[in-house]
Amino acid sequence: EGVGLGFEFLKHVERCRFLLHVVDASDENCLENYKKINRELENYSQTLSGLYQIVALNKIDLIDKETEQKLFATFSKENKDTFLISSATNAGIKDLLNFVSQKTEEIERHDIKIDVEEDYVAQDNDDSDFEVRKIGKNRFFADGGKIRRLLSVTDERNLDQLYRMQNILDSMGVFEKLKKLGLQTGDSIVLGSTGKVASKSNISNKHNLSLEFVYFRD
Repeated sequence: EGVGLGFEFLKHVERCRFLLHVVDASDENCLENYKKINRELENYSQTLSGLYQIVALNKIDLIDKETEQKLFATFSKENKDTFLISSATNAGIKDLLNFVSQKTEEIERHDIKIDVEEDYVAQDNDDSDFEVRKIGKNRFFADGGKIRRLLSVTDERNLDQLYRMQNILDSMGVFEKLKKLGLQTGDSIVLGSTGKVASKSNISNKHNLSLEFVYFRD
């Protein structure tokens, strides 16, 4: 019905060689949860529900030995390749990983035709335009769709990423337009929309400008 795992996620999963179910063994409804997931797989497609599966009963450190053995016996009836693990204590992790590695070698990657819908709206959406203006003494402003996207993937704590961002801004012609407005070394450039959170970075560039960049994030 479009809820639960979600169609977009299932489209992605359909390309996998096999499935590894990590089940919360501390949940009293873990078996029903496992079955519910498999029903969703079956309702989505026979291809997906037909993939080879491995079950990993996780969080065994939170249950007693008797419950652990009962769950193992119950799940083994559903899937003979069931493992007991604990991500907290690493119990059973090595055996599970070795088994997964073995199955990765044994099971061939299957070809699935993926229908990709053309996103004509996205193709026609050019966000490279930007605006620049002087907003005060020694202070300038630059904003645009591409600039905002660039800010969203730039870590201001990473110098390499800062220089990459600066090079892209330069290739866009941002600095040339700002220099026409009077941008000089030591000036500040405010990037992006005005918001509540700001980060500052001081870097120099090939235009012999030592600039303070102020990023505003929405």
